[in-house]
Amino acid sequence: MPSTITFRDMDGLAADLRKLAGPALDKALQKAAVKVGEELQARLQRYPGPSHQPVKWASRKQQMWYYATRREQGLPLKYTRQGDPMSQRLGPSWEVRKWGNSGAIVGTRATYAPWVQSAEKQSAQHKATGWITADEAVDKVDKSGIVGRHVRAEIASMLA
Repeated sequence: MPSTITFRDMDGLAADLRKLAGPALDKALQKAAVKVGEELQARLQRYPGPSHQPVKWASRKQQMWYYATRREQGLPLKYTRQGDPMSQRLGPSWEVRKWGNSGAIVGTRATYAPWVQSAEKQSAQHKATGWITADEAVDKVDKSGIVGRHVRAEIASMLA
């Protein structure tokens, strides 16, 4: 299940504001959601320090597959972050999009993202290297107070 931040205890307030503001509230909430999404994106895009050595393979089979695949493709055996032909440039691949009438979603098309940044599937190697998971990024943004600041600022702007 994806990590989410929800505007808690806002349903009653949102209903009252919708009566007064109509669709302007959804627009304000969506602006806030996109800004919160950008905060998440910034955290998820950060590359950690150098890769942990020695590599923590999940299994001998995984290690053999990795080297066989690189040999078959004529690639050097050592992976080079971002510049490697097998890289999908995970960091810059994270993006924010509007979602529905008043939300936003943060995602990536990098096929290997779950093994790097998913709390459920993150490999020991990526954890040891220091990759932040999506859950950790959501938790940091949620606890920082950024969500409330963006929501308050956008609603204030709408009412001004």
